[in-house]
Amino acid sequence: GDHSYAYKLLKKMVKCGHTPGYVVYNILIGSICGDKDSLSCDLLELAEKAYSEMLATGNVLNKINVSSFTRCLCSAGKYEKAFTVI
Repeated sequence: GDHSYAYKLLKKMVKCGHTPGYVVYNILIGSICGDKDSLSCDLLELAEKAYSEMLATGNVLNKINVSSFTRCLCSAGKYEKAFTVI
């Protein structure tokens, strides 16, 4: 999928006054991190941005968004950062 476009839509939602909920972030982060074989540095950076923004907006963490993001970090070899997320 076009993850950059999905992220731009998320930003547009915010700009229009809508606050994306955790489900939106779960879908975005899950789709970025879903195919660990094609995870590029750009996609990892996009997942990190989305996760940080999710935290900044006060969205509730749950096992889906935490496990998706930690799986993404581990796929990229960022084990220490993944441990801090857990």
